[in-house]
Amino acid sequence: MKKFFLLLPGLLCPYILLVLMFCIFIINSSVIGENLAYILLSFAALLVISILCSLIYVILGLCRKWDSKETAFLTLLIKGLQIPSYMLIFGIGFVFFWTIFTYAISFLLIIFDCLTIFITGLSGILAVVRCYKEGKLTKGVALALGFCQFIFCIDVVSAVIVYIKSRSKPKTELTQGID
Repeated sequence: MKKFFLLLPGLLCPYILLVLMFCIFIINSSVIGENLAYILLSFAALLVISILCSLIYVILGLCRKWDSKETAFLTLLIKGLQIPSYMLIFGIGFVFFWTIFTYAISFLLIIFDCLTIFITGLSGILAVVRCYKEGKLTKGVALALGFCQFIFCIDVVSAVIVYIKSRSKPKTELTQGID
C-alpha cells in the first residue's frame, strides 16, 4: 500500500479546495485576505505536485508491472473517496453561477474539476493497461474503459468495471482448459 502515498495529493486536492473556499468566503479574516496570493500559489503548487505524483505512479506501475487488481482497487478507492467533494464543489459552483458577480468562480471550479478528473484518470489508465496486459480485458474494452476514466460520473462506473474485471482470470487461462 506504499503506492497509495503517490495518489494521496490527488485525493486531497478537492478537499483542500473546499477548506480554502470555506476560509475565503465564510471566515473571511484579514489574515487570509493578506495572504491570499500565497495561499492560491500554494494550492497551484499542490495541483502540480498531484499531477507529477500521478505521472510517477503510472510510470512506476508500468515499469514494475504492478498487479492489476491492486491498481484497480486503488483507482476505485480514490474515485470513490472523491465523490463527496465533487458533489460539494458542484453545489457551490451551481450557487455561484446564480449571480453575475461570481460566474468566474464557477468557471474556475469547472477547470479545477477537469484537472482533478485528469489526475484520477491517470491512475485509472494504469489499471486498465495492467488488466489488458494481464489478458483480463480485450483491446476494444480497454480502450473504451480507458477513455471513460476521464469523463465525469462515468469514471466511477468504469473504475468499478475495471476492478471487477481485474479480479477475473485472464482469457488465456480460461481457454487453455478446453482441449
